Formats: sequence, C-alpha cells, structure tokens
Amino acid sequence: YDEGPEIADYLAEGSTVVLNVEQLEREAMKRLLDFLLGATHVLGGSMKKVAKGTFVFAPKNVGVSEAADEITDEQ
Repeated sequence: YDEGPEIADYLAEGSTVVLNVEQLEREAMKRLLDFLLGATHVLGGSMKKVAKGTFVFAPKNVGVSEAADEITDEQ
C-alpha cells in the first residue's frame, strides 16, 4: 500500500501499469487496489483484470481492449 502514490504518479505521467498482487495479503491487496482505482478514476483512466491477481491500470490516452485483452494506443 505504501507504493500506491508512486504507482499513481506513473499513471499521472501517462504510463500504463501492470500490477500483480498475488503475493500480497488480502487486506493489503484490497487497500492498494482501492487506492489505485480511485486514482485511476480521478485521472480519467481505466482498469482491467487480465489474469488472476494481475491488473492493468491505463491512463486516459490508452485504451484496454475488452475483446482482445490487449492494450491499444489511442493517440
């Protein structure tokens, strides 16, 4: 959870973040994901679960395709 603000900074700078939380304890995972979902929402980005315990957080200029499970550049 302590790394949440740093991860949010990457999103704010326009970077896509792939995050695997399988090694985290359940409560820490929940807090981190809640924080990042809030930050992603405020920044106008999106989040998608791509595998068990793995999530993609994308800034507003990057789309995460539902059909193909791939990241596409919308610039």
